[in-house]
Amino acid sequence: MDFSENPVAIVGTFDVPNYGDLLFPLIASFKLGLTDKDLLLISPTQRKVYFADARPTMTVNDLLRYNMVPRALLIGGGNIVHSGSANLPGYYPAELDRSAYPSLWIGAAALASIHNIPLIWNAPGVPFPLSQMAAHVMKHILRASSYISVRDQSSLDNLDEPDDVRTSIIPDTVFSLPELWARDYLLQRFRALLQAHGRSDQQPYLAIHVKARSLDADIETMAAQIDSLSQKLGMTPILIALGHCHDDHVTADRISGLLASEHINFARLTTLVDVAATLVGSRGYLGASMHGYITAVSYGVPARIIGKPALPKTRAVTGLLKREQDLLNCWQDAVDLPPVWITGDAGATERLIREDLIPMLDRHWATIRHLIRQDDASKAALRNRLARLLLRYQIANTGISRFLAALDQDQA
Repeated sequence: MDFSENPVAIVGTFDVPNYGDLLFPLIASFKLGLTDKDLLLISPTQRKVYFADARPTMTVNDLLRYNMVPRALLIGGGNIVHSGSANLPGYYPAELDRSAYPSLWIGAAALASIHNIPLIWNAPGVPFPLSQMAAHVMKHILRASSYISVRDQSSLDNLDEPDDVRTSIIPDTVFSLPELWARDYLLQRFRALLQAHGRSDQQPYLAIHVKARSLDADIETMAAQIDSLSQKLGMTPILIALGHCHDDHVTADRISGLLASEHINFARLTTLVDVAATLVGSRGYLGASMHGYITAVSYGVPARIIGKPALPKTRAVTGLLKREQDLLNCWQDAVDLPPVWITGDAGATERLIREDLIPMLDRHWATIRHLIRQDDASKAALRNRLARLLLRYQIANTGISRFLAALDQDQA
């Protein structure tokens, strides 16, 4: 794809087939008024995921190789700010598992410091404390950043910002999804999906997303639990996969083969918008995905999230919405819920999102738009200091001879 002369770049794991991560650049593009040619997606690899509406990616090395200079660099969203392993099979072949996540936020910081352009945090997550060395580098990155936002208090605590840095806590940007895809549009797509599969749009459906790591026991037990839910609620289950990078589609296929109840297996939908349409068109959502939950409640769909394993980000989201009861410990808790949860009015949560969270996100995007147009001039010296620090680390770790050899190779 050809890009404009000075596009905005956004870094994240947009080369991984994971519903939530792939939404971030679509929302950023919409909220910032950027065309496909105006927004560069930077990821650890150039791997194209199979969702047709996901954007292609480049790497940090690609930008350097082709001398592409963005107007600004956005970090996130997603749980990407850490120095641990990715534990994603997609990164194993390229031996990127250990470096994938650090390459995003350190790579963005390096590009921003080299080109003296705004470094902007788009509410990423910081899932656990940084290592001592990473924390030292991070303090310089934070000081060189034009605007810093993370998506929850746990991320802020793990970031351990220095006293002279101000970080905002901003709701996950996927709460803005209804602005990108209107409810009526998604419902129309859902009806078309059902029609294509010979199903009626008059019966009630329950969207169910299962991660292998969220199971109470084995696949057989999970299938029996879904059968119980279907009978208890009087709804037809729709199996969906939101984390193909975790083989959610494989788990759904195995469950589908064991279900006694009538159901639909939508685990291999080929567009993100159709995944969202299924969540919005269903009468309720049960699953282990935070972004599945956020999508549902943002459109007023009753939802419960399976908090297994227990993650700070899911507790933060339900707490933000004052819906702590939506976070369940296991699938059996979902089976045991009184049926009234699915028929209750979810409008109060939708109003809270619209009246409290969306204004916060609008201010967030307004800040980013302003910085893209006119950066904080005081950050130039701090970015220069960061560039010197990163160069010093590079030479110290590789030695001057290998560093010079790399320069010669780059000029060849």
